[in-house]
Amino acid sequence: MSKKLLSLLLAVGCVWSFSACSSSGTAATTAGTTAADTAATTAGSSDSDSAASDDVSLEEATNVMQAMETANTDDSLLEKYDKVAFNYTYTLADGTETTQYAYQDADRYVTEYDGYIYIDEYGDVYGYDQENGKAFHCLFVGDAYDAFHESEWLAGFKYDEVETVLSLEENDGMLLISTEVSDTEFVDTYASLFSYEAGAFKKLRFQYQTDADSYEILASTIKAQAADGTETTLMSTERVDDPETYTPDAAITAAVFEGDQRTLTLTVDAGTATVRVFTQTVTRGSTFQIHLPDSYDTTLYLDAAYSEPSTGTTDDTSDKVVYVKSSTEQ
Repeated sequence: MSKKLLSLLLAVGCVWSFSACSSSGTAATTAGTTAADTAATTAGSSDSDSAASDDVSLEEATNVMQAMETANTDDSLLEKYDKVAFNYTYTLADGTETTQYAYQDADRYVTEYDGYIYIDEYGDVYGYDQENGKAFHCLFVGDAYDAFHESEWLAGFKYDEVETVLSLEENDGMLLISTEVSDTEFVDTYASLFSYEAGAFKKLRFQYQTDADSYEILASTIKAQAADGTETTLMSTERVDDPETYTPDAAITAAVFEGDQRTLTLTVDAGTATVRVFTQTVTRGSTFQIHLPDSYDTTLYLDAAYSEPSTGTTDDTSDKVVYVKSSTEQ
């Protein structure tokens, strides 16, 4: 899990209905990033030997963490279970608490939080924004969907050498794994996602509860520790036991796919040899959401000469034609 995808956790970014964002700044594209995902945020995934405390051997730490990474991929979980779901709780610096539900089966991935519903039918993504009371249909450009889909891990776990294994305790079929990170860049980057200032914390502590045999993550907690030893819980995760099969709300599907449709036409690099045109449809009265690759200029224009930037619109009934540049250098 990369830092840019983890930053989607807190849903900062896009405005619906005729707006654009890069794949790393799209609101609500998180689909179940767990505490375990954050272990590889800053330094990136590594094949290096795992770090371990004096109480845990390097070999033991390496073996356990590699087993956790293998056991908690989407593919691994869906090979064993028809459906998987998790509940998450995030706490921001001002005390605001956000909950999220993430579900996955062979047909779709779903995430619900803060009044947003995202339904990804593995390529076709749509949903509902409770704030404006509108359903939406997503348009992905280039590799933006790959980045979006990569973020859709449920219990996905990647281990990094900046994380030190403190203890491994097995009890009654459960394995409790405690780790910590004191790398300043990692800690500050992670804390900023929860609206904390740099230097607010000196270390992060991760606790994973897994099945002792399968290493599947059943629950996890992330706490941040200040210089005076005070601990603050930033995030907790709990796997849902035998979740109900998710069926999209008929009102949402009708507001996206049924009735009179309107069309969004998006042209990339108009007037060049590499011009490309993308289209998406949605029921009139509903909105579009545009996802662009990171390298793109996220400004939408109303003309092919790129002289008239879009200022947004509340018109959700007309067809839309917009233009975008594949690079901010153009």
